[in-house]
Amino acid sequence: MARKHTGTAETRAKNKYNAKTYARVVLSIPKAEAQAYKDKCALDGITQSDIPKAAISEYLNAPKRTPKSERKQAEESRSNAERAQIQDALAAELADIAEHLGEIGAKAVDGVQMLFYADVHDYIAERAQAAEARAEEYRQRAKGIIPNNPEE
Repeated sequence: MARKHTGTAETRAKNKYNAKTYARVVLSIPKAEAQAYKDKCALDGITQSDIPKAAISEYLNAPKRTPKSERKQAEESRSNAERAQIQDALAAELADIAEHLGEIGAKAVDGVQMLFYADVHDYIAERAQAAEARAEEYRQRAKGIIPNNPEE
């Protein structure tokens, strides 16, 4: 019995090399979509493998991002933005109180009373500045300018 001819030695060598070097990735899509893809590739003058190869390469080289870490980062950013808003409101309220206390202290005649109001005014003004500083820090954390955890 005669042996079936399976190609030239060069073809066998090429097939052996390709089997050793490359792997096949099979994709099943609807026939209409596959035909449209083939037609568009022919129209653009590119091989059908160029697009999947580029997509796989891009996917492999992309930084690792998990939906859970993105969600956690978004929550931290949102909570920092909310904290900044709260601190802004607190700072504004404290500044308003300090302003009104300054008016009351200025109208008082008793020296002791003026000293008391001046101390309260200074304390509230300091607290307002601290609240504004915290608000700015939370805004920067929300924007990602500074890390959310100081240990990072």
